[in-house]
Amino acid sequence: MNHCFTYGTLMCQEIMQEVCGDSFHSVPGQITGFSRRCIQGEYYPGILASTEDTVEGVLYLDVSSQAWRRLDVFEGEQYQRQWVAVQLENGSTLMAETYVIRTEFIDVLDNKKWSFDDFLKNGKTHFQSQYSGYEAIDTETV
Repeated sequence: MNHCFTYGTLMCQEIMQEVCGDSFHSVPGQITGFSRRCIQGEYYPGILASTEDTVEGVLYLDVSSQAWRRLDVFEGEQYQRQWVAVQLENGSTLMAETYVIRTEFIDVLDNKKWSFDDFLKNGKTHFQSQYSGYEAIDTETV
């Protein structure tokens, strides 16, 4: 079982559980070498390589293979899994997979940085009612 680093909507435990159909122990973490940007016209972000930035997020531990299948469907074709080194608050580092925007979709990223606090205040309810990734999970046999 691999760990999953989340940096956007899946930082919200409720959404992660809805997507995965299960819950996992989580800890705060961060990755360096990436920048988190808004996706134009959406409530969720994407990350891309950036030498100067750090992205705060949530690391879910020991994510099951069934949950990974559901996550892959939920994330869709815009993202690909990539291994990253996640720094934890206690100073240790764990390797995890995260979803990075695919090169061919970089143009959907805005220059504006994405904020989890703004998402919780202004976008979470809309995201949960409108994001097509939920429908994809429901129609796939995962």
